[in-house]
Amino acid sequence: MFNNMKMRVRIMIVVNIVSFVGILFLFIVANSAMTKAMKDKALENMDTYVKGQTCNVENFVKQSESELKQYGKSSDVINLLLDDTDPDKTKIAQDYTMNYYNSLYKWEGIYIGNLQTVALTHPVPAVIGQQFRQGDRLTQLMNELKECGDGVVDYGIIVSPATQQLILSMYAPVIYNGKMIGYVGGGVFSAVLQETLDEYKATGLDQAKCYMINVTEGRYIYTDDEALLAQPVEDGMLLQVMEQIQTTGEETGYFEYTDAERVTYIVYYNYISDRGWALIVADNVGDVYAAVTASRNALIFACVLAYIIIAVATFAIVSFTLKPLSEVKEALVKVGEFDLSQSTNITKYIGGTNEISLIADAIEKIRIGLTDMVEVLGACSNSIDGSSNLMKNDSVNLLEYVTDNMATTEELAASINTTNSSIEDVARTIGRIDEMVKQIEKKVKLCDD
Repeated sequence: MFNNMKMRVRIMIVVNIVSFVGILFLFIVANSAMTKAMKDKALENMDTYVKGQTCNVENFVKQSESELKQYGKSSDVINLLLDDTDPDKTKIAQDYTMNYYNSLYKWEGIYIGNLQTVALTHPVPAVIGQQFRQGDRLTQLMNELKECGDGVVDYGIIVSPATQQLILSMYAPVIYNGKMIGYVGGGVFSAVLQETLDEYKATGLDQAKCYMINVTEGRYIYTDDEALLAQPVEDGMLLQVMEQIQTTGEETGYFEYTDAERVTYIVYYNYISDRGWALIVADNVGDVYAAVTASRNALIFACVLAYIIIAVATFAIVSFTLKPLSEVKEALVKVGEFDLSQSTNITKYIGGTNEISLIADAIEKIRIGLTDMVEVLGACSNSIDGSSNLMKNDSVNLLEYVTDNMATTEELAASINTTNSSIEDVARTIGRIDEMVKQIEKKVKLCDD
């Protein structure tokens, strides 16, 4: 069937098949490389986002700790702790506390405490004089303050007993002549941290969900749902994060998680081991790889468009290229039908060096050769016609001669028959004579005897 197709059709079929296979191979290779690169980029983007948020958390904590330490270095704080019974020193320290507190952004409170955790100053006057810790909890805090040196004891983000809101609870020792004489404490609302985390957005993760949990206590620190703040973690995805951190000990990792509604998420986490916090970002696989899907669709469109362009271009080029061949074919068909008149369509191709010109030259030579042969055959035919006429005349004359000869032959045959009869009569006569002679001889012999 393929062999019976026109050359134009066969060429187009072959070119289109080759083009399709080539474009398909190109699509597979390009799509594979592009998909891998973009997926890696998406995961890298999530990693960058989580690490960036981790830096924001660290900066928030460090800034808060720095503000608390700076508060505790004031001479007003030291003077009060050296003599907390002096009302003038108490007033000066309280004024300093109020001024410093007012300069802070969204702090729940800041205060000066003695070694028995009694509040000597506080933005809320009613709190002054309260003892925050007793017994083992007091001893534990004092030991931690002594061990931290010039640092800060950070209890992390906890639920404030006073406001029932999440705060970053911190304590810093106040050192005088190498000895701890008291401490300063304070709490920053975690809303500040939430604002910081909310400000940082990652490209391509507009629909991502961000969480911050306390892995040690299994509670929410940050989430979009404020009702969950400080509540125990019950989300299966976050529980899996906690399990993976506790099992592998890895500070960074990711996995795919499918929820009860069969929605698959890519979960990326970063664990702040020294604080026991984990930052998690989770996004729908479709959203994470949306750019991959868009790029794949664009690549498919480009490949289809390229294939159509190649097909159209092939049709145009093949038609244009084979047009002279069609004209040559028509001239050859004319010669095949013994129409030896010169074809004007191929005259323009004669004398060239390409294949069409060579075929046109050959056809023209065949046409001229056949024309010469026809002329020769015509001359021969005329000669044969003349000879045929002469032979015809000779045949007529010969026929007349034959007819005359037949008449003569018939007469001769009749004469021969007559002669034969005469001869037979003579023969009979001679036989009688011979008989008579024999009888005479017999009689002569008898006489001699």
